[in-house]
Amino acid sequence: MLTTIPIEQAEAWAYYDSEGNLIIGPTPPAPVPVQPAAVPVPVVVVAKPVLKRGAMEAGRWLIAVLAEYGVHTAIDRVFQNNKDQEANVTVHRARWLSHEYSHEVKTPTPSMPPYGGNWTTTASMGDSDILASARGWWGNLNQAMTQDEAIDILDRKMAKVSLVNLEMSYWDPTARVRGRSGRLYPVVVIGYRIRAREDQLATMKSRELRKIRRDTGNPRIVWYEELQRETFKWNVGSFGMFSDFVDPAPILKKLGTENAIDSDANYYEATATWRERYIGFSGMHYSWKDREEDFDEIKSWEDHPFSHDFCRNNYEITNLAIYEGIRRFVSRRPVYEKTRRSGQMRRGGDYYWKRVGWEPVVAQEYQDLSGN
Repeated sequence: MLTTIPIEQAEAWAYYDSEGNLIIGPTPPAPVPVQPAAVPVPVVVVAKPVLKRGAMEAGRWLIAVLAEYGVHTAIDRVFQNNKDQEANVTVHRARWLSHEYSHEVKTPTPSMPPYGGNWTTTASMGDSDILASARGWWGNLNQAMTQDEAIDILDRKMAKVSLVNLEMSYWDPTARVRGRSGRLYPVVVIGYRIRAREDQLATMKSRELRKIRRDTGNPRIVWYEELQRETFKWNVGSFGMFSDFVDPAPILKKLGTENAIDSDANYYEATATWRERYIGFSGMHYSWKDREEDFDEIKSWEDHPFSHDFCRNNYEITNLAIYEGIRRFVSRRPVYEKTRRSGQMRRGGDYYWKRVGWEPVVAQEYQDLSGN
């Protein structure tokens, strides 16, 4: 049963005149054939849409047929009982489902921070809507972060990258300098800094060594030792979205049911927008670029959670937003029938589409919820 609304059978007869108008009266005028004016209820038949697809989608309307009735008195009762029925479906925003950050410092000879030593600062969080999931630790200060401190660190940057600041020393193993005592000592140059993505650190070290040899004119120079390694890591996970179906006064239950003959009427589309920038081999940020992603299979008759990975490896993202909605409501649509023009022969002749009544439908319409 598609509806529980009773529609009483009218004690009347009806016929169509030569102009295609529906004439209803207590008795049928002769010699016009007679036909019942109402479809008995509770039997309701799902009708196949008569309108072409293009017409159904005009103005971004998508229509799902509930039932077809050929009598005005019956159809009017359906609209009267359901005219105020409306449901809303909205996907509000995107939120991260996990987010992690760490800052690690390592030196060969530990000393008191902040000038040296080995320590790690971390912050992590589950769903960004669950503030209580935020955790953090200041390893160098040997104390836990507050939730607000952890959230603040995570809010500053959403990326998938690991960056390294490396302090190195280099020398020529064949060269010596004589000290005051007369002894020969190797010459070591310290404090040369390299910044790179962790996955490209070896490449950047080779590139910098070639630069040093070129600038000094000494092809024998090699790296001596690593003095300090400082590593920053960000790892934002998938982003979750939630399409919320709200039917405050469920008079016509089909508003919350997958019932469309045209399956497109069971879904709606929302577009996510964000900005991203690439992080190069040396850790340098490239220019921000606008991105967007369409989601066109969001259910419009019930709650629908879904997720997506917006942030790619070695990228940073910001300004992520998704906000779209529709409304589903009871409407009505004319029903047309292919009819031969008056005076035509039984076979052949000219046909036209004549409106023979109305049918109740559930329609859904996009709304601009962005405030633009």
